[in-house]
Amino acid sequence: MQIGLTLFEKIQFRNYILNDDGNLLKRLSAGNQVTLYSSPEMFEFLSLLLSRFGLESIRIICFPKIRENWLARFFGFFLRWGLSDTGTEVQFNALHERSKISFFGREIRRFVWKLSPLIQLLTPFLRYLYAKSILAESGLRQQIGITSELEVLFVTSITNLNEDIPLAILAKELRIPVLASTRSWDNLSIHGLMRFEPDRFLAHSDFMYSNAHTFHHFPKDKIHHFITPQYQERFLPELKPYDPVQPTKILYACMGLRSNPDEAHLVANLLSIFSKEPKNFIISVMQHPSATSVEIEELCKSFEVNCFVMDYLQKSSTEYFRKLLEFDVVICGGTSVALDSVFASIPVIGVGYEVTEVPYWTSALRCLDRRPHTRKLFEEVIAAIAESPANLRQLIVKYSEIRSLQEMQKRDHGIAFIGNSNGDMCGELMAAITESIENHRQRKRLCSRILRVWR
Repeated sequence: MQIGLTLFEKIQFRNYILNDDGNLLKRLSAGNQVTLYSSPEMFEFLSLLLSRFGLESIRIICFPKIRENWLARFFGFFLRWGLSDTGTEVQFNALHERSKISFFGREIRRFVWKLSPLIQLLTPFLRYLYAKSILAESGLRQQIGITSELEVLFVTSITNLNEDIPLAILAKELRIPVLASTRSWDNLSIHGLMRFEPDRFLAHSDFMYSNAHTFHHFPKDKIHHFITPQYQERFLPELKPYDPVQPTKILYACMGLRSNPDEAHLVANLLSIFSKEPKNFIISVMQHPSATSVEIEELCKSFEVNCFVMDYLQKSSTEYFRKLLEFDVVICGGTSVALDSVFASIPVIGVGYEVTEVPYWTSALRCLDRRPHTRKLFEEVIAAIAESPANLRQLIVKYSEIRSLQEMQKRDHGIAFIGNSNGDMCGELMAAITESIENHRQRKRLCSRILRVWR
């Protein structure tokens, strides 16, 4: 079989290569020709990675970014802002508060958002027009020769508009079956209506399955229950029993200043609180790999606090969870680290306050009340929400005394977000690929018979 797989986004290098020392690609390429599509900037790194794991037989093709033309942007605009949830409302209002769009720009987006019932009825037509607009790009037409030989394409990030989506649209035009998934549990909630409907969508969890069908109108027979790449039990080291004699290790997980404009003040406040505590508390700060801050790094240095980043291109999920499990409790806002910690059975305290007042729509607190995916996670799963710095300290002290937070946290409820953590991801992927190719071949044979009868 000729199998194509996209690797443009950095976290997918971790998910599909680093996590199992290349074993997934080794199994995929056994008896098959695998082609990886990646960006020119990542070609050298990807070549070294494949060589490191003995995967030199896998071909790499550099696929350039395809910018949306004005027509694609026009049709894409309705898909982007036509998703009928409060998270979309937060996004266009936040863009206006940050002066990224004008008052008129905000009101146009609000108008489209209010038309969401009509937009969702027109979604198949808008996706068709969007695809035709993308196919008109000369840069994409030049890539036909490197794609036409594939029997199936697996798009690993269906929300990547400049690389994964144009390649998927091109494959669909060439009648190549397209499988697709996302890079993270929340991606179907924050990017508007999907610009493309794959032949088969690989949903990581019940939560993602529901989003794909309810909001993005993927037919149920096209949604396949898959394995979440980063949430697999084999990545978790053995849990160490809690030792009350040892200091309580606290981790603050950053969201990034774009997601939380108050974050530098919050970190300064946390470091100030715990620097005054007895030595039985040790706090560290983990920055978001895609949104590091020099200001926060300098703050940590001034308090002599450990500040680190778990780089997607350097650390596997096993290394990431091993680091996470060094801590007794995690403090965070609406970041994926909250769900990572639930998966690893680490108690989480959500931050439900601001140190300095932030404009309403850009505040990270909207993750707790108006962004549906994080609100649902915090309401149904997370142990506790701190309403003030004093309340946060009380929760930490309470935790260190009786470990009640771990009892409060509903890990079983988190399964809806985490998905099946004990399955065989490569086996599931191969089954989906094989079935898609066989279905495609059957359709071709049926069409050939119909044409012969017609003639």
